[in-house]
Amino acid sequence: MLHFDPVHGLLPKDALPAASLHSAGAAPSPGAHMRGPHPATGAGATLEFANNQMIFSEGDEATHFYKVVSGRVRLCKMRFDGRRQIVDLLIPGDIFGFECGKEFTLTAEAIGRTVLERYPARQIERMGEERLEVRRQLTAMLRSNLSAVQNHMMMLGRETARERVAAFLALLAGRFGITECGILELGMGRQDIADYVGLALETVCRELSTLQHQDLIEILDHRRVSISDVGALQSISEGQP
Repeated sequence: MLHFDPVHGLLPKDALPAASLHSAGAAPSPGAHMRGPHPATGAGATLEFANNQMIFSEGDEATHFYKVVSGRVRLCKMRFDGRRQIVDLLIPGDIFGFECGKEFTLTAEAIGRTVLERYPARQIERMGEERLEVRRQLTAMLRSNLSAVQNHMMMLGRETARERVAAFLALLAGRFGITECGILELGMGRQDIADYVGLALETVCRELSTLQHQDLIEILDHRRVSISDVGALQSISEGQP
C-alpha cells in the first residue's frame, strides 16, 4: 500500500483532508470508539480499535475508506480450509478500502491498538470526477498498490522457507524502516508472519532461529528483531548462497 499524501494542497478546508483515500465501508465493529469528526473537515470520523478487532469483513458494503493514523492493520482473506492468508500490512499514513465493486473483497483487522480516520467513499469518487490532479494521483496510488501486490506474490513464490522469511524481513526493513541500531519493529506476532509468508508457524520460528544463529539477525523479543545486514537477507531471498 502507498504511503503518501495523495491530495495535499489541492483541497478546500471543507473537503476531504490530504492523505485520506481508501474505501472501507461498514459501520464500526462492536467496541470501536468514535471520537467525532475530523477537526479540519467536519466530515471524517476517528475510530479506535483494540488488538485483533475487525474493522470490516469481506462481503461488507464498501461505503467508506480509511487512513491509518496510528497502529497497524492487516488485510486478509480466509481460505476454504479455514486458514488465513494475510495479503497486506498497513502502517500510519497508508490508505485502504478502495474497491471496484460494492463490497469488500478482504477483511481488515487491527494489529495492536489502532486509530483510523474514516470517510465516505463518495467524497473521493466525486473529487476524482471533478479534479484532474486528483485522478492522476489516484492512478499513481493504484499503480503503487499493484507493485506492492506483485512484490508479495514474488515473495510467496520463493522456493524455500528460508528465502521467504529472509524476503519478508528485507521487505519490512525497506517498508517500515529500521533504527540506527538496526532494530526492526515487526509490530506483529509469529502467527501473523506465518500467515503473510504462507508458512506454518513452526517453520517461521525455525527459520528465524537459523538466521539468528548465522548472525544475520538478533531476536530481541516476539515483535522486534535487530538486523545486521539487510543486503545479506536480500541475497538469501534471491536464492544466492
